[in-house]
Amino acid sequence: MASLSHAIDQQAKKAVLPIERQHAVQANAGYHQALAAYSSKNYRLAADKVSRFLTDDPESELRFQAYRLWIEALAEVSDRGGLVELSRHLSVRGEAEAEDHITYFALRGLIYFELDQHNAARVFSDAVIPELANPYALELVALVSRDAEKLLASTVPVTDFVLWQTVYRQLLSANDEQGVSKVVALLSKSFPETGFEANHQFHLAYERKEYQAALKLAEVLTKKHPESYEFQYYKGLISYHLGSWKKSVEALQAAYRLGGSKDPDVVSLLAEAQTKLGIDAKPMLVQAVKLLKAHGLPTTHLQFQLAPLLKAERAKTVKAMPRLPRNWLVTLSPRRYFDLATDPTAEISQLARSVHREAMPGDIVFFAGVADQGEGKQWKLIAVYGIESAPTWDPMAGYQSPLKLKIRLSEGVPLDIAVEGSPRRGKDAEGYGIFELDSAALDIIEASIKLSREDMIERRRDGGLTRRPTA
Repeated sequence: MASLSHAIDQQAKKAVLPIERQHAVQANAGYHQALAAYSSKNYRLAADKVSRFLTDDPESELRFQAYRLWIEALAEVSDRGGLVELSRHLSVRGEAEAEDHITYFALRGLIYFELDQHNAARVFSDAVIPELANPYALELVALVSRDAEKLLASTVPVTDFVLWQTVYRQLLSANDEQGVSKVVALLSKSFPETGFEANHQFHLAYERKEYQAALKLAEVLTKKHPESYEFQYYKGLISYHLGSWKKSVEALQAAYRLGGSKDPDVVSLLAEAQTKLGIDAKPMLVQAVKLLKAHGLPTTHLQFQLAPLLKAERAKTVKAMPRLPRNWLVTLSPRRYFDLATDPTAEISQLARSVHREAMPGDIVFFAGVADQGEGKQWKLIAVYGIESAPTWDPMAGYQSPLKLKIRLSEGVPLDIAVEGSPRRGKDAEGYGIFELDSAALDIIEASIKLSREDMIERRRDGGLTRRPTA
């Protein structure tokens, strides 16, 4: 541990003067603006600014730091297409600028690492092992091998913010508090525009549940980066933990306006804070559920709050507008299909079956068997029922709907319809093997029944010699 601390001190001493010179050169202002945007979590803006900086001055002394920052910004927003395009660009520059070929090659390896193409990243890492005097080659090797000390062994000054951030992250994951403290001090002194110290201390306070201290630090960050929705979110989050619902809503609304309207964390917490404050949270709850689902995140905690609001709204809608009939397709097992096709009419004229909790009187239920036919499925309609009354709950069988037979077909009618998604399964309120049909499917069913009847009449006219086998 002592040797690592010493390595940080030595590398920091080498880096101080070159970093100070970078800040002193006015031409580098664009890079530091991009770095400030990155530190405020505005990654798209950072990518735009660093792109403009390199376009204006492609030979800048900070071009490699700028490229590294660009990679990091694109990775933060998961812009895989942008990373691939940047890799191609770096390949072209590397071929044209032989003296800097290793740096461009290592930066491409870092892109592969960010794309989770670890085999390719390792190939590039192995290739640059003889070139460890290059800090970007060192970073690539350090990342692939998960060894932060390698980066500190550079014989040239490490002046790149992102490289030091890599060291910080690896020391943090190793719980090396002394090493982390030294790197944070270096970054705070060398790159004051980032507010790195306040950000680091905020996360420490939050993890320790020191919410009053965390709120003070969040306010420091929002003042330093007033355009950052991320730091407004921090402020809203801490205010929420402190029970300051009004302050939480105000901060989260600011985060929403600044660009957090597509962030599921911002929108869901804003919805919860609005609920706590007692203001109308339904629009935000609906948006939050959609965002969480789109990101594959759980929504149960918000669904519980949203359900009574939607239920009340549905009740108003039902009173205002009559409900339109819905149509359901129920999948039958081979045995159920056979029973429905062969049982006496009196025994199947009325049934109680699981359809759907939203199935109501006036809805139509189509019962069909299904068999695999090559690449697709072949549906065979055998009976049509009408729903007589609202479903009732059975603890063993789920929701049961009383059904009355409308028509049983003498033989299964093939249906050429496609379904989206998977049928609902299990002994729950949704029944087993249920699909809702749209108007296009109904048109196909109607045409199929008509064709089947015409075919049957034709076969009877021909003496039944062409009769098709049924299920």
